[in-house]
Amino acid sequence: MTTARKKKKAVKKEPPVKRSTTTKPGAASSLFDETEAKIMSTLMEFRKAGIESVPIMTVVAFCGYSHARTKSFQQAMQKLKKGGYVQNSKGFVSITMVGVKEAPSQDSWSVSNAQVHNRLKKLLSPKAAELFTLLCNGGPQSSEYLLKQLGYGHPRSKGYTESVKALKDLGLLNQFKDAKSPKTKLLQLSDRAFPCGRDEA
Repeated sequence: MTTARKKKKAVKKEPPVKRSTTTKPGAASSLFDETEAKIMSTLMEFRKAGIESVPIMTVVAFCGYSHARTKSFQQAMQKLKKGGYVQNSKGFVSITMVGVKEAPSQDSWSVSNAQVHNRLKKLLSPKAAELFTLLCNGGPQSSEYLLKQLGYGHPRSKGYTESVKALKDLGLLNQFKDAKSPKTKLLQLSDRAFPCGRDEA
């Protein structure tokens, strides 16, 4: 007695789907990790506002870091520079045309000095932030005036000298003598604190 063997139907295998590895310009892409994307988006928004070169500490602040020497920030900057997406010189960063084409898309927002100042103050101690605020109008202020406003009795007071040093270390402060009264020391925020120009201060 013979038994009929059922023929198994051959299952057709679907060819593997090829995933595109190309990235559309302006799309959120796998080209960049989170920090790199933040750097690119920050530079793009400043570029839209007509600001090509952005102070490095402003980029740091907008990316949520406390210093440009933070390891993950440094690594992100190195990768972006190596890829030709950004360039930096003398403490300023700008996005290249290659970077503009590949920058991740983001919600549009307007850049202002006030926004920059609020971000920068988060990098500072309360007293240093208070000193920064006193200088935010963009003009020079005498050390005597600032000492009085901050509640210090002497220019060598620890809290005052530390606040001044904190702003200088970030490249945000200039100190010079008053031309009319050489004994008077003046302090003024540097141009790095006003990426949108002092007229907007």
